[in-house]
Amino acid sequence: MGLAHFSAGRPDRAIEMARQALAERPGLTWPYRDLSTYYAASGRMEQARDALDKFVYLRPAMTAATLRDGLRFMEPALLDRYVGGLERAGLT
Repeated sequence: MGLAHFSAGRPDRAIEMARQALAERPGLTWPYRDLSTYYAASGRMEQARDALDKFVYLRPAMTAATLRDGLRFMEPALLDRYVGGLERAGLT
């Protein structure tokens, strides 16, 4: 649901969905990745970096290239926006 809201240009609603996923399943790692790009899309860069730091701590081998490869099911423009937010937050 968060990705659908992000895709539709509603990053604040996407943030709510990712935070709900974390509340329901605190052991998940992907919501931190989502939060990072959603926060970046809403201009909240400090929070984007904090969420990315948590994600990278839990998944230290993750890079923008490996993430892009793993998410290649996304429509290319959406994938560019998604990974672009993570790169703005500091993912290399």
